[in-house]
Amino acid sequence: MNDQIPLGQPESDELEFKGKEVLQRLYNVSREVVGMLNASGGQIWIGLGEEEGRAVRVEPIAQPEREASRLKDHLSDVIEPSPSSDEFAVEQVSLRAEHAVLKVRVTPKEGRRPYALVEGTARHFLKRVHDRLRPMSREEIFLAHAQGAAPDQDHEVASRKIREARDKLRDSNCLWLRIQPVGKAKLTLSGDYRPYFVDHSRTGNRLSGWNFVGAEPFRAEPGKITCGARDGVFVAVFCDGAVEFSMPLINLYWKTSGFQGGKPPNEIWPFVLLEYPASIFRLAATICRERRFPTPTFLADLVLFGIAGWTLRPHSPSSLQYKLAKPRSAKGKDILAPEPLSFSRDEIVGEPDRCAFRLVGRVYEAFGLFEEEMPAEFDRKSGRLILPGP
Repeated sequence: MNDQIPLGQPESDELEFKGKEVLQRLYNVSREVVGMLNASGGQIWIGLGEEEGRAVRVEPIAQPEREASRLKDHLSDVIEPSPSSDEFAVEQVSLRAEHAVLKVRVTPKEGRRPYALVEGTARHFLKRVHDRLRPMSREEIFLAHAQGAAPDQDHEVASRKIREARDKLRDSNCLWLRIQPVGKAKLTLSGDYRPYFVDHSRTGNRLSGWNFVGAEPFRAEPGKITCGARDGVFVAVFCDGAVEFSMPLINLYWKTSGFQGGKPPNEIWPFVLLEYPASIFRLAATICRERRFPTPTFLADLVLFGIAGWTLRPHSPSSLQYKLAKPRSAKGKDILAPEPLSFSRDEIVGEPDRCAFRLVGRVYEAFGLFEEEMPAEFDRKSGRLILPGP
């Protein structure tokens, strides 16, 4: 038994125990994380059964790396403002071969409160008191907003830039993505940026993949560099470090799908939906790394405008499950999340594909699909999208 595990200890302001079955109901974990973020932080142990508020047994978790990754993505997606790796961490505490329990460390940051749990259009403001959760009062929420207003000003500026850029395309039928730095750092646009857009190996993209590489024409303009628009695929890098991408929805359709007789021209090919956003995060990662762009936090948003009538199937196109599945439809004209997601610089530079996967997961949710129904070509363990081909 690992001596780190707090068997026998009671729950407290900063200590919570959950049995492994909670992994089937992740909102029960995110509620506790929000409560600790709005209090003094703490630890949540998953895989420790409790009786009368005391840890009494270990419940080993199989495939802990996969469960930790799934939990990280969930917490990042349902908590507002989306917490960074400085605010929570999911650690594996080993028991025996391929089994572990999980420890969630929660560290709130001053100026970021109040944190909310997002459920649909609702926001739940919770606070941990002793070993219980309670709703925050209106006065507590107001005071937390007032105390955090100044530090969050850069965050609001970044959010506004995303909204303004997004709204310009509201009447289009396109996929749109923007990665926006939070803060006032500037990106030097002098020098040769062209290789980023014409050499697939420079950004880690495939030679013949579904990505932005090769879009023409390339132009250096005041305050930004743009590439494409001739065939509807458009990429721009701005002097504030933002990267923006758009393409026509029809590009999400791939007629040589492998089905006899093809498929309807309004069905999304999953690999296209995954690889285009991943290619843009790889571009942002390369620029951050090679141009030494210092901003520690980024916001990112992915929107599908004019998606009414389009469908999406679960699972990988290379699987029998995909071929047998019925296409799902999304509700509404657009797939548009209420808030962008937050990413740290380390996440974008270290795991750009995982960042893209989190955003694309919102699209799957809009079609009524879950993370485990997304293609297995995204390797949950390595955080990489691995598609066949050069």
